[in-house]
Amino acid sequence: MKASGIVELPNGLTSTSHESVVVLWGQLLLKAGNLDELTHLLDNQHHRGVDIWNLRARTFLLLQKWDDALDAALESLNLLFYQPALHGLAALCFAKLGMMEEAGTAKALQMKLLEVEEKEPLFIVTGPPRSGTSLAMQLLEACGVPAVSDGVRSEDEHNAKGYYEHEKVRHWELDAAWLDAQRGKAIKIVEPLLRQAPLPKGRKVVVRMHRDLDAVLQSQRRMKGNAQVPLGLREKVNWSEEFEKTALVLELDPYAEIIDLSFESLLQAVESGETSSVLDHSLEALSSAVNKKVDISLLKTVISPQLRRF
Repeated sequence: MKASGIVELPNGLTSTSHESVVVLWGQLLLKAGNLDELTHLLDNQHHRGVDIWNLRARTFLLLQKWDDALDAALESLNLLFYQPALHGLAALCFAKLGMMEEAGTAKALQMKLLEVEEKEPLFIVTGPPRSGTSLAMQLLEACGVPAVSDGVRSEDEHNAKGYYEHEKVRHWELDAAWLDAQRGKAIKIVEPLLRQAPLPKGRKVVVRMHRDLDAVLQSQRRMKGNAQVPLGLREKVNWSEEFEKTALVLELDPYAEIIDLSFESLLQAVESGETSSVLDHSLEALSSAVNKKVDISLLKTVISPQLRRF
């Protein structure tokens, strides 16, 4: 495996290799996101162990092949029933296939199998860079949720109120124990890094920022001094695919409550003094999570449209 994170299979390794070796390298390919090579590696019907079926289920899930993912998950569960994560994967596949009754049953079974501890939630703010993640951190701070931020990266012309980051995240020195110790606080982990973060078990409130993709990419270019570089079609497709993969990972976490916020909707609400029904739903969920009323009045204390940076 290269230092850059690109996984290269050793010479001679094929789908006919020993099943345990295929599982090991398959897990590395899955972590690296190399789904094409992983699909070929798993293409051996003689390999039928639990770990192989789990890899197939997760691979098909990321490829959005819901029928195949469901079949693989059920094969795995037939071999080993006590797998809460696989019951959750099956529930998601049932839902994607429109089989809502079966999805509800699988989800209920997953929650029954899980040992749920009553802890303070870990608040996670995510979204692509330049989508309003710092704004979301400011909003949570106004709700009484302390920010996990060391102030090393201070405010500048691009983020007038600061970046709300921590060097452990920027340098990828975080682990599950450190993250678990931040419960009751808010930490920013941008996409797609969130998918690779060693998130602890237990309750999480994930505030996910959305912003028009053209605006996100243009803002990133301005920040890097490349404002005149045209946007490429493949670039937008790549980001869209990253969003979908992250959404699937979050949906599979039974402890995660996802609250979607739109950057444009927040600005529009402050400028007009009115909130949409979609934004109202998100603010109600956020109010419940922070145990504080989050409404237009609170938004106006946090959001300054004149500080908007493209």
